Amino acid sequence: MRVILLDPEHRVLLLRGRDPATPDGPSWWFTPGGGIRAAEEPLTALRRECWEELGYVPARFTGPLAHRHYEFPFDQHWLVQETDYYAAVAPAFRPAAQHLSGLEQRFLLGWRWWPRTTLATTTETIYPEDLDALVALALAPSALG
Repeated sequence: MRVILLDPEHRVLLLRGRDPATPDGPSWWFTPGGGIRAAEEPLTALRRECWEELGYVPARFTGPLAHRHYEFPFDQHWLVQETDYYAAVAPAFRPAAQHLSGLEQRFLLGWRWWPRTTLATTTETIYPEDLDALVALALAPSALG
């Protein structure tokens, strides 16, 4: 579960990280979220992940907007993920990642609110690669009400 978190100016909150197995390797930006624990409902998982990674839980999530399948190396493992993307609106706040797991503490480097124009022109690596299209879906009147 991942969230496209937008502030009132339609900036997107992204986290920055790198593979802890290669601490000198490249970093990338990504949407907040993570896995579902056993017997956990998807939105419960998303609320938990937001609290852990951001110290903030949006009042309402909409979606899922999209579903993606990913396979990639991370921390000396080959990961296979099925990910649903949700949308939420929040005030522009300063994340307080005080509830991170040990792994998250090793790979999270920071955060940033990204204007859409910057998303479209940056040369930095951002996941999902079609984030701008997902932001457009999130901003559709039917998505956020």
